[in-house]
Amino acid sequence: MIKRENVIISKTKTILEKQKKYLQESGEDFNIFSITKIERYENNTHSAMITELLNPKGSHHQGAMFLDEFIKIIFSIVYQSKDENCDLEKKASDFIKAKPIVFQEKSIGTINLDKGTGGRIDILIQSNETNIIIENKIDASDQLLQLERYNNYKPNKSIIFYLNLWGNEASNHSAGKLLAHKDYYPISYQEHIVEWLENCIEKCSNAYLKINIRQYLNLVKKITNQLKDEFMDELEMMLINNLLEAEQVANTFPVVKRKIREDFRKKFEIALYKRIPKELEFRIDSGNTYIGLPNYKSEQLCFAIMFNQGEHVYYGIYNHTANIENIKLVQEFLKGKVNTTNHFPIWYYLKELNGEKIDFNDVAFLSKLMSADNHEKLLNKAVNELSEFIQKYYQVLSIV
Repeated sequence: MIKRENVIISKTKTILEKQKKYLQESGEDFNIFSITKIERYENNTHSAMITELLNPKGSHHQGAMFLDEFIKIIFSIVYQSKDENCDLEKKASDFIKAKPIVFQEKSIGTINLDKGTGGRIDILIQSNETNIIIENKIDASDQLLQLERYNNYKPNKSIIFYLNLWGNEASNHSAGKLLAHKDYYPISYQEHIVEWLENCIEKCSNAYLKINIRQYLNLVKKITNQLKDEFMDELEMMLINNLLEAEQVANTFPVVKRKIREDFRKKFEIALYKRIPKELEFRIDSGNTYIGLPNYKSEQLCFAIMFNQGEHVYYGIYNHTANIENIKLVQEFLKGKVNTTNHFPIWYYLKELNGEKIDFNDVAFLSKLMSADNHEKLLNKAVNELSEFIQKYYQVLSIV
């Protein structure tokens, strides 16, 4: 007798095939964002698109209509959690009447961690009394005290939203002393941006504009793994009729993803070990790989390859204690502009064969990795890249 878990998987494949066929026949599979490989660019794609739609003076020529729809959604998150009797329509209307100005990448001064000020706000909606601040996260890691610094942006009152794919809370690294759902509000592409874009399409009477917004909506649904409504309904009903089995599959899936990541990491380490100076030592901590000189101490520098859950794989020179002097020494040695953080004086993303960032949380990537040929090619590419990086910067380890 076939297990019901297998039936769920088989039926899910059938639904996904229906979705794929629909997208091909309807033409919705043709998405300019995906074709040009900019679908996960936070600033140049997502912040730019959202800001333009929110801007009452934007090229859409729809005035504050899209901004009004957005304000209603986010105000319901802020005010209904505090006061169920709040008149959201009036609050949204009053905010729009104040003729707010919308900015993308708004500089609020040089970062000063001691004072908790400065930075660059992804999206700022500014009125005379209230700043609506949106920190937009698709792939990038949280910056140190980022939300806390934005909260100190004066003179107006600030309402901060932490926008990401799934509505996760910000890390303590970014939020500092701020509390989720009190000092800032997590919102998601999966729910809130999808709802907003659907409302925009419904309200808009311009056919050409509708097509462009729908292109972006389809992109958001793609990166949040959502099906079209009719296929989602079919999938939901099938799962409802097989709840125990669906739960078993759901609970096992994170384990499977973790196993794929760990298997790749271990093969990668074995192959890399044969390609680097023999005196370097490996150590593993929380699934990440650290490569340093013998008797490594935390105040020293080492190489690191970060396989953190939910993040893209990246590597670089690791500055464990975030020592500023270490950063200065490395930058003096490099004599050039590089990606820099306090913990990584130089770092890069590890990328797939097609140039996309490696993300072991991305099921499409994991599916490609199941091909033995793709697996071998990616493993060789990663080992070559890291061994060249280590050989190039090996001297850096001895400057501290």
